[in-house]
Amino acid sequence: MARSGELVYKSFKTKQVAPFQPTESLLKDRLRKGDSLILYSDGVTESIDSERNMLGESGIAEFLHENTNKSTLELRELFLEKLSHYTNKDDITFMFIKKL
Repeated sequence: MARSGELVYKSFKTKQVAPFQPTESLLKDRLRKGDSLILYSDGVTESIDSERNMLGESGIAEFLHENTNKSTLELRELFLEKLSHYTNKDDITFMFIKKL
C-alpha cells in the first residue's frame, strides 16, 4: 500500500515456496517512505468466515485501509485477530514490511 492509500497488487500463481524475493533494490528504490508491503499465501485469501465468505484480496485491502498508520507489529497482531474469525484448511503465511 502506498502512503497515499493506493493499493498495488502483484499476484503469483506458482507451486514454488518462494516465487518472489523482495530484493534490496525493490525495498530501496520502489518503496517510498511510509509505503507498506504485505506478502501472503493463498491460504490467507481463501480463509472462510462463519457465513462462508472468503477473506479475499478485498478483505485484505479493507484491513489495510483501516490500519494504514499502524506499525508492522500492530498490523501483525490485528491481522492475526482478524484471521482468528476465519477457518482454513490450508497453511497461512504473511509478512508486513513498512519503509520508514
